[in-house]
Amino acid sequence: MLAAGILIFSACNDDNNDIESSSIELSSESIQAGPEGGSYDLSVKSSGEWRVSALCDWLTFSSLEGKSGDKLTVTVAPNGTSEVKTAVFKVFTGSAVKTVTVTSAQAFVVQLLSDPAYKATSDAEDVSISFNTNVSELKYEFSDGGDKWITVGERVEAFGKTVVNFKLSRSSEFKDRVAKVTISGADVTAPAELTFTQAQRDTAFVVGMDKILTGLEAWDKTIDIRSNVDITLNDFPTWIENKSFVKGTDKDSDGLIHSTLKVHADASAGSRLFTLSFLKESARLGFFSIKQQNPNPIWATIPDAGLREVLAEKGFIIAEEGVEKAEVVGDGMTATSVEIYSNNIKSIYGMAAFPKLTSISVKNCTYLTKLDLTDCANLTSVTVQLLSRLEEVKLGDNPVESFAVGSGSYFFSYSLAISGSKLKNLDVSSTSWYVMYYENLESIDVSGCPAITSLKSRRESWGSAAKYDILYMSKAQIDAVAAGTLKVDKSPKVTITEKK
Repeated sequence: MLAAGILIFSACNDDNNDIESSSIELSSESIQAGPEGGSYDLSVKSSGEWRVSALCDWLTFSSLEGKSGDKLTVTVAPNGTSEVKTAVFKVFTGSAVKTVTVTSAQAFVVQLLSDPAYKATSDAEDVSISFNTNVSELKYEFSDGGDKWITVGERVEAFGKTVVNFKLSRSSEFKDRVAKVTISGADVTAPAELTFTQAQRDTAFVVGMDKILTGLEAWDKTIDIRSNVDITLNDFPTWIENKSFVKGTDKDSDGLIHSTLKVHADASAGSRLFTLSFLKESARLGFFSIKQQNPNPIWATIPDAGLREVLAEKGFIIAEEGVEKAEVVGDGMTATSVEIYSNNIKSIYGMAAFPKLTSISVKNCTYLTKLDLTDCANLTSVTVQLLSRLEEVKLGDNPVESFAVGSGSYFFSYSLAISGSKLKNLDVSSTSWYVMYYENLESIDVSGCPAITSLKSRRESWGSAAKYDILYMSKAQIDAVAAGTLKVDKSPKVTITEKK
């Protein structure tokens, strides 16, 4: 019995010695991998067979077990993220364990979050593009001359992403243009690519000239037209015949279609002008002037484009777009009356060019502040209506004896001055309810009307007076009121004040 007990004790003691004698050594206990990854060899010395314990999807091993002296190859997958990765695995034999720490360096990435293909109109445009990047200094390369029409603007970091503003200049090209922008930086292995496509600038023009200018004789002309879209022409006047319009079908290397227009003009007794418009649907892409010119023209200077447009439509003038000097023709030479009606008019300077005018009506010119007719020497009648910004009316020495602003008038202006040496009857009254809610008018000045004998100046509605409360008059007019030779009808709140 004693011998058996000794044997048992001896066996237990040998097991404990094996555990205590377990050992393992590695050539390295850390691996530092770059973002590109790689394979790393570890030499293993151990007291017995060894095994690997690991749980990491970006690490692979040449073997998960081996014997002392074997080589263990650890393969680290590339790190495509902007974060540092860390993993730990163990190599053990018996009770001996070694821990290996693997670090995978972050990649320098430029990851496009916006759509990689952007289509722009032909107009100038700012485009914001979003990225995921950890690169502090981005580099931009442009293909196909893109740097001539694309510039890089402000870079903003917000909500964990990078936003870069690209500025696209207005296109003057006759066809679409495309450029690829490659965005990279130091140590970036996978640059981002962004493609900008900008639409062509739709255009139509005549080759070699901007107008046809002839005498009054009949003629035939051929007009060579270039366009980059299918175009139509506006209607021709009776004095020009469209003999043929042959459209091209193919575009040349510049993106332009070649078309040919043949026209005939009859002989004329006086100047006349036609503006030929090149249309894409209803939009005008370009225009071309055709004019038969009287060798002895009468000219007028009319600065306001809106007034030129109205007078040209009425046949008073021939006006070229953007040119203040216009030729007086047709009705402009003979008309005795005219109605001016347009929201686009800010000045009616130049009406003296029409010598036969005796009557003028100005309506709904809501941006007109000054009505100066002092140079229209033959006017006997002036009518206005809905000139809500009017501040001054000057009739000068015209034989206009009566003038009214209209019973429905209201003014955004704060003062209104009216003058005329022959004016006898003046009506600046209004019963419109607009005067109660929209009118700013505070004073009316009639001191420049020395011949006045009757003045109506009530501006009220539903029995309530408007803001207007000062009537400026000359001392002679005030004396005439006192003598009863000047009749004034006004609201009680209005005070007559001498104009110094």
